[in-house]
Parts: sequence; C-alpha cells; structure tokens
Amino acid sequence: MYDYKSLTETSLEVGISKTSTFEMQIRVFEALDQIYNTQKLKEEIQVDEQYVRISFKGFKKENMPRPSRYDGHTNLTSGISKDQACIVVAVDSFDTLIIKVVGNGNASEKMISIALKDKIDKQATIVTDSKNSYEAFAKKEGLKLVQIPHGQHKVGKYTISDVNEIMTEISNYLKTKRGISTRHLQHHLNFIRYRKILKYTIEYLEINENMYIETLKLSAKLKSNDVYNTDLPIDLEDYKKWYSDHNF
Repeated sequence: MYDYKSLTETSLEVGISKTSTFEMQIRVFEALDQIYNTQKLKEEIQVDEQYVRISFKGFKKENMPRPSRYDGHTNLTSGISKDQACIVVAVDSFDTLIIKVVGNGNASEKMISIALKDKIDKQATIVTDSKNSYEAFAKKEGLKLVQIPHGQHKVGKYTISDVNEIMTEISNYLKTKRGISTRHLQHHLNFIRYRKILKYTIEYLEINENMYIETLKLSAKLKSNDVYNTDLPIDLEDYKKWYSDHNF
C-alpha cells in the first residue's frame, strides 16, 4: 500500500482476491483517519482547495443519479462546477495536515468551515489565495488572514507553495488509481495524509514497519457490506437537481 501498488499487484503479492484486497484497504483507510486527527494547526497555515470530477463508480445502473459517462455522456461545463468534489487541504509550520472532502462545487465559507472549524489555533495565521470565502471564514473565526492576490506567488514571506506541493501529490496519486469512486475519495485521502506524515517524521527504512505496527492498533468499524455503502461526501439530491437543470 505504501508503494501505491495497484489492487491487482497487491492481491497477487498477498495471495488474496482483488475483492478482499479492496475491502481490506478501505477498512485500513477508514482506520487511518484516527491518527493525528486531534492536533490543531498552529503558527503559519497554508490553505487551498482542489477539485476532482465526481465519480459514481460502483453504483448500480438503476441507482445512478445521471447516465454513465461510459455510455457517451460527458460533463459539458468548463471550470469549477457541482460536478466536482471539493477537497480542502491545509498544512501548518509543523507539517500537521488536513485533507478533507467538504462537498461539491466552488468552496464556500461553510465548506471551508467543515474542514477547519475548531482545528486552528487562535494565534495562527492562515495563508490562502484571494477567494472571498476564506475571508469570510477567517472573520467568523477571528483568525489572522494573509491572502495571495491572483497572479502572484507570495506576499512578503508568505506563500502557499507547500500546500500546492501536497495537492500535486494528491493529483498524481489519483491518476495512478484510474478513477476512484467519490464514495471512497476521503478514504484514499486519509492514506495520502498518513503517508505524507510518515515521510515527514519517520526514517525511510522504518516506514513500512511503523505503518504496520500503527495500523494493528487501530479499529475500523466497517464490515465488508459497509464498504460498499459508505455515505457520499456530497449532497446527492442537490447534485441530481443541478444535473437535471443543466440538461446534459
């Protein structure tokens, strides 16, 4: 898993079926959300958001909220739309990380709050792009805010280069998986976050052993059937209405 091997490679190496491999990985990803999840972000905190096309992979055809894209239907919108899941990514001066799916469409103050409310030390400074929703969130939470104007890379000593590097790693990971169901997107993000923290804190040769020992101590409540019924991180009814209104 740490080496980002495919389900096929992993199932062959471990000697179990692809279905069992998938179910076990999702349970591990679910459990990893427990690690380092109570720490507050401190000092300088870079925040940005990333958008990933919504996938209903694994849904039965009769339960699909829209026709399958494999049947020739595509999303015809450009830019950010309700057809994209929004991921808020934040990293502080101590490499504490938050990577959270907060809904779909352009990030609102409410969506940013889902990821960051009560997760930030009140003495911290958050550094973001020029999106108005960050300004609204910072004002509501009483936080110091530095915003990078559109077209610029930094303001004084402040930049969002670290969080952008993490977002690049997320994109590269998702490409290797050839389509992750939005139902399980947060699970995979839990693993990316955990893997990144290991790289920050553990010597390379000790990483696999450390990951194995830590995951043995965790508890995942998901049963096999629960894996396929994980709640979507988006409002499905709102998505259906949006899709219907656009007449794709």
